[in-house]
Amino acid sequence: MRKVLLWMMLLILLMMIAACGQNNDADEEETAVTSVEVEQIKKDNLQVTKSFYGMIMPQSQMPVTIEQPGEVSELYVQNGEFVSKDDTVAKVKTPVGEMTVTAPRTGKVAKLSVKEGDFQTNEEPLMMVADVDKVIMNVAVSKSDRSLFKGDKEVTVHIDDDTYKGNVLPVDPLPNEGGQFTIEIEIDNKDEKISPGTTGKITMKETKVKKGLLVPTEAVLQEADENFVYIVQDGKAKKVLVEVIETQTEYTAIKGDVNTKDEVIVNGHFTLTDGSEVEVIKDGNNK
Repeated sequence: MRKVLLWMMLLILLMMIAACGQNNDADEEETAVTSVEVEQIKKDNLQVTKSFYGMIMPQSQMPVTIEQPGEVSELYVQNGEFVSKDDTVAKVKTPVGEMTVTAPRTGKVAKLSVKEGDFQTNEEPLMMVADVDKVIMNVAVSKSDRSLFKGDKEVTVHIDDDTYKGNVLPVDPLPNEGGQFTIEIEIDNKDEKISPGTTGKITMKETKVKKGLLVPTEAVLQEADENFVYIVQDGKAKKVLVEVIETQTEYTAIKGDVNTKDEVIVNGHFTLTDGSEVEVIKDGNNK
């Protein structure tokens, strides 16, 4: 009988110890605190940077033609050489006699592909004389991007490792056959550092949302068809439903019951629920 009583007392003691352990675990779960990082909600323009590329060409060029086909007997110039208007550039033997060919304008010789002794027709130019004191960058853009380029607007052009200032010329109101608009950008080239035929790059900023509430894109979560963020309020995570206006890689513009005084959780929020206790360990603005 005594052994039975001892076994019963031991069993009751073990049950009491197990119950205490469960209560302690429950208390620990109730008081669990999640470490999070936050960033202040800001009000600003949401912008996207777009890059455009175009070919650099002389501002103007004139062809050098001959009246009669014949053999190029003498060449006085070569590609890249500077000539003045009416300078003799070549002589051509034709059926009606030798003809002297002169430059139609001041500029640089370009697209000269013949040599002495070659036959030259009068259907193709013998060469071109180009004005390279100013060059033009031609950029093809869509209808939606056309508004970024306004006449007389100054833009920065990147060519190789250098940057130049250029001015947007008045835009042709009609698109080309492909439905795109040709933008011409005039760049000063008096020092002749820019070589025609190279490629230039322009970056432009387009405002998607003006003076909107911006949060880091990683702060916006989705559940079913709802978008929401967590803000910190009195040491707890508060779930706030929001409407996404525009999303970009870094920031998203939203509408909802939040303002610029709120701190939105950007890290550690995937395991949170509404009302979870949180501890801010690092401010996202100071990363």
